[in-house]
Amino acid sequence: MASRSEERAQAAIKEVTSVDPTKASHVKFLQLDLADLNSVRSAAASFADQESRLDILWNNAGVGGQPVGSKTKQGIEMHMGVNVIGPLLFTELLLPQIKAAAASSPKDSVRIIWTSSWMAEGGSPKGGFVLEDLKNGGINDAYSNYGTSKASNWIIANEAGNRWGKDGIISSSKNVQALD
Repeated sequence: MASRSEERAQAAIKEVTSVDPTKASHVKFLQLDLADLNSVRSAAASFADQESRLDILWNNAGVGGQPVGSKTKQGIEMHMGVNVIGPLLFTELLLPQIKAAAASSPKDSVRIIWTSSWMAEGGSPKGGFVLEDLKNGGINDAYSNYGTSKASNWIIANEAGNRWGKDGIISSSKNVQALD
């Protein structure tokens, strides 16, 4: 379980493994700060050192409501960096393990899930977003920056399905508000 906070991850691991304590040794903490691409690279390398396959990757981490002008360690607008760029890099770096799982698993059982939101439609700028805005630190509206990041996850999920579907990898985006 990848997380920025070991304390929160350990609490989540305890809750998840309480359902089936025999699986407790299968769920481990992985330090990951999506606001720092160096941390993303380190986490992916650590995972690769420990595991040869990854059957399900759920890119669920994210931030919302960050002040306009907030940036990641590498200077990317915070919503886009944490919600999109960090998970995309993490996924790309874990592709060898994901593809290995797909090669030896039943059809359509290996998947990547990208967390989106109703904000992909409701919070994105009218008429879409302009890539130049992303290069210049985002839009001058935190609501739109968040919506743009969630729309981006939807777009990436579709493109990942196009690229990696032939390898037996299902890619989809989920609106988590609809799961309640």
